[in-house]
Amino acid sequence: MLSRELSQLYDCSILNLDQIIIEAIDSSQRSEYAQRAYQTCRDATEKHNEEQRQAELDADHVAPLQTGIFWL
Repeated sequence: MLSRELSQLYDCSILNLDQIIIEAIDSSQRSEYAQRAYQTCRDATEKHNEEQRQAELDADHVAPLQTGIFWL
């Protein structure tokens, strides 16, 4: 989870982290840390979107179940 990783990295509470990131990213004077937070969030979003697309593709190409009665 991205918020947990960032909270550990910056040693801060998860509850406050979202607002800190939003304020840092929205700031007119973006610091290096704000840019890194933005990039981390962007990378995580892109990764999540790609995983979703792959899951949808995998679901569309599920092999059909073989049914029938087999006698021994």
